[in-house]
Amino acid sequence: MWGLLAIPPIAAMVVSDLRSRTVALWQLAVTCAVLAFVSVAESGFRGALTNMSGNILVCILAGLCVVLYLKARRIQCRDAVGGGDVLFILGLTPLFSVGGFLVFMTVSSLLTLAVWSVYASLAGCRRKRSAGGSVPLISGLGTCLAVHLAALSFDLYRLMDIDSML
Repeated sequence: MWGLLAIPPIAAMVVSDLRSRTVALWQLAVTCAVLAFVSVAESGFRGALTNMSGNILVCILAGLCVVLYLKARRIQCRDAVGGGDVLFILGLTPLFSVGGFLVFMTVSSLLTLAVWSVYASLAGCRRKRSAGGSVPLISGLGTCLAVHLAALSFDLYRLMDIDSML
């Protein structure tokens, strides 16, 4: 049930990101602090620290792959990924085991790309780097996280027998 505490600050960030493609640093700080509290309340300090250390290693490896890809495509990192995106992803690290983090990031990133692609094509966003063409990563991941936290809080995964698959 602790996860429900994180939904209001996540929702505020999602709205801000969708409206102006920016998120205030204080919003990120509050959201990450609440997520850390939720993680410690549910997994204990040692569990949250274990999750965080393993997932930070995953983030470093994924980040290196992204940087190499961007260099190969001659795209500036600051044009592709915002600092807020990186901080938000790092704020997610204590919540999940390494396997859960990989599943969450993969599924939520694919959902975000799919939904944003449909929206961008319907809205007529043709230029890749226009404001309407950049993917609002915090909004996508935040929405998926809010749904995940609500599903955990209301034990929906057990009811749908998803626990046995994870």
